[in-house]
Amino acid sequence: MLAGSLLSSSAARADTVTVTLLELQNALDNATQQPDQVSRDLLDRITQALNESDIGFSNGEVLYQDSAADIPIDGGCNNTEILQLNTNIVLASDTSLSLTLNSLYEPIILAVAVQANVNSNGSARNIVGIRLGDCQNIARDTFQFDANGQASFSLSVSLSLNPEWSESSVLSLFPTLSLDGELAQFSSTVDVDDSVLASLLEDYIEGEIEDTFTNSRLSAELQNFELTLNEKLSESLDNGRLDIELPESDDEQVLALYRLLQPEARFPITLDMIRLHRRELLASILFGEPTSPTSIFADALLCESASSFFSTTQTTPIFTGGPAQCSQVTDVETVTGQVWSDANCQQALDYSPTSVSAYCNVALDSDRLGNAASNPLELQRFTHSPGTRFDISALTSEGLIQPFMQRFNYKQVDTPRGSCELEMRVYSLSAAQDSTDRKALLALHGGSWQARASGFIGVEAMATHFANEGFTVFAPFYRLIGDTDGNIACNDANLNDILDDVNDALDWVQQRADSFGLRGKTTVFGQSAGGHLALSLATHRAEEIRRAILFYAPTDFTDFAEQIRSGAYTNPTGLKILEAVTGSSIDALDTSSALVRNNSFPMLVSQAAVPVPPMFILHGEMDTLLDYRQSVRLCNALSGSTDFNTGPALSMPNMTTLASRVQCDANGSQLHLIAEGEHALDLCIAPSLCLSGSTESADEVAQSISAMLEWSSAESLSANASGGGSSFLGSLSYWYVFSLWLLLLVRFELIHKRIT
Repeated sequence: MLAGSLLSSSAARADTVTVTLLELQNALDNATQQPDQVSRDLLDRITQALNESDIGFSNGEVLYQDSAADIPIDGGCNNTEILQLNTNIVLASDTSLSLTLNSLYEPIILAVAVQANVNSNGSARNIVGIRLGDCQNIARDTFQFDANGQASFSLSVSLSLNPEWSESSVLSLFPTLSLDGELAQFSSTVDVDDSVLASLLEDYIEGEIEDTFTNSRLSAELQNFELTLNEKLSESLDNGRLDIELPESDDEQVLALYRLLQPEARFPITLDMIRLHRRELLASILFGEPTSPTSIFADALLCESASSFFSTTQTTPIFTGGPAQCSQVTDVETVTGQVWSDANCQQALDYSPTSVSAYCNVALDSDRLGNAASNPLELQRFTHSPGTRFDISALTSEGLIQPFMQRFNYKQVDTPRGSCELEMRVYSLSAAQDSTDRKALLALHGGSWQARASGFIGVEAMATHFANEGFTVFAPFYRLIGDTDGNIACNDANLNDILDDVNDALDWVQQRADSFGLRGKTTVFGQSAGGHLALSLATHRAEEIRRAILFYAPTDFTDFAEQIRSGAYTNPTGLKILEAVTGSSIDALDTSSALVRNNSFPMLVSQAAVPVPPMFILHGEMDTLLDYRQSVRLCNALSGSTDFNTGPALSMPNMTTLASRVQCDANGSQLHLIAEGEHALDLCIAPSLCLSGSTESADEVAQSISAMLEWSSAESLSANASGGGSSFLGSLSYWYVFSLWLLLLVRFELIHKRIT
């Protein structure tokens, strides 16, 4: 697989591939068995070049043979002439060749570390004379000799491609070669037979050989060879130039770029943005152009372009003017001056519009997003956040009413890095303070407990849906693990710090129930890491929580760690997240520690003295970041099962429908599993870009979210099954289960083909 290794190194970028001569010979001997045509063609060309040279392979060693005759070694009256010289050079099988390819914009380096044995034998004639006017020969002697040596030297070939964009889609290369080498070690022995001057001749020949094998001689030879190679390289190309044309743009290519770039982006990337920057993106990915995808999208342009995701929404009426001329505002982004909340312009509203540009300036600034101290003048002022218009949920927000948004400073805590002031955002359809008929929902953002921007988008997108169901949505920011996002004072927290923050956020909401006109207990909602935090509140403060909504949430730290240790879970991203959260490597993690036990919720739910509130759980069965068995185990714990892998929910994937919906307990808890769903399956940038899978699968997610909204706002919950229950599978025989697994493999292959 030599050729495949070399080719894959360019795709991996910055990799160095090293092969030995023995590996090269094995690849050449088995060229016809290579899986791809490119590898076979490359190996065939190497074989052809070797056949046309004097170089051969044997047992992984490179053999070079040469013969010469009548070579004068020295002049003068005393001289030696080599009559016949036969030379064999053998490169050892562990001689290595290394290829380093960072990008087409940096030199491609081929390095060879050579271990060689040199053996020469032949005949020579030695003439001894004195100068009496002309040289007078006194004696002549013909003898046989053997010379053996060992050499170690390095050789480096640097190929600079000198790329230039000659046209918008054509990258032109102007390659040049440079050679460099160094002799690390050389030793030789000479054996001369049949000569009265054998000892003197051996010393003489050894001296001549050692004078030849020097760094200065090697440098001179390489310079000559470099000149010849560059001349041949130029002749083989069209005016020394090689053109590479980018592939034509098509939808498949644009979607592939989206899937590659979106996971690392702070904001949704539009397809138009990808099309606009297609050349730069492909050049960076394929050729390693210095302009990286991160730098292309790391500005407000990306955020502002995301306005193409905005849904058409209404706003709660606000008014300008005075009592005599009071008129409703038609475009809230253009509002200036005093604003009123009533049609008579009597009730003043402290309102300031937020433009898309202003929204992006904060959202893209990790020092300002979630930092209540960054703009104290904006605290408590009403506005409309452009983020609540992002129509990126699997359930569209088209036609809904865009809620008001206010910012509050809900907590200030001194940390080793300074004073951390945390922001709470509040979303509601009404600005009136006298209402007493609002339900409270605490929405906790995801982001692996380490990021704000990527997770908060999902919270704001869902805030519009919850507000239209009669909720006042409270969305707090919290301290973060690590320092990759957020302001410095709120960095380097641990999980207990974060749990303290969300507990304080719940206290803050409850203490202001009268101010916001809230009734009843608080519902908690979270996506991914936010789901974990919501579940923690629902479990440890069960009496205070009305209901819990958990989207693809980590629920069981103990089981997660055991799955990693057993090899059942291998995603390196998930492993790093768990290690960051627990502050321990998986091997050293103590699963009996308080941190792990307090976050292993199936066990806590089954042992709870106080019944936990009803829960709505949504997860995708193709979630590669967090196995859906986490949600299955929680559902089974809610059912009262003591074996969390069995119960109304099954850890075996659904193989007959796109979605299964299970009633977990008699209190109305539900588990919705989406067969094709990935992590963040509720996000849907475009019909063909849903993490829920196919368009049909996205429809199933939308139905589940609609069911969740109805479930969350219902005054009481039915204990009837929600459809799609699969508990009957628990009684299937082994062979039936085995046959279902075979069907699963077929299904996975079909889905894989559809994706790729």
